[in-house]
Amino acid sequence: MSDHMKPALTGGEDAEDDRLLAELRDLASTDDPVPLDAMAAARSAIAWRTMDAELAELTADTSVEPQLAGIRGADTPTLLSFDGANVTVEVEVVQGAADRPPR
Repeated sequence: MSDHMKPALTGGEDAEDDRLLAELRDLASTDDPVPLDAMAAARSAIAWRTMDAELAELTADTSVEPQLAGIRGADTPTLLSFDGANVTVEVEVVQGAADRPPR
């Protein structure tokens, strides 16, 4: 919008706008408040904004480490290690009974 199209506001109009906005804010908060589940969803979305920075990084995977390939049998579980800023998680992955070949 060009400067000549913008309405000129004087001090009195600014104060009137502020008063009107305050009335609208009060009206919306009392007569039409934000639903609690919408507030919870908004807070949850904000918490996820740094998710990538908080994910643990995969640092070890025995299924792809060549030095262990010769000693691993078919029933040997895969070991995964994940390191994060304040935590290390180690996971053992085993083949499910339904997925195992018959003996």
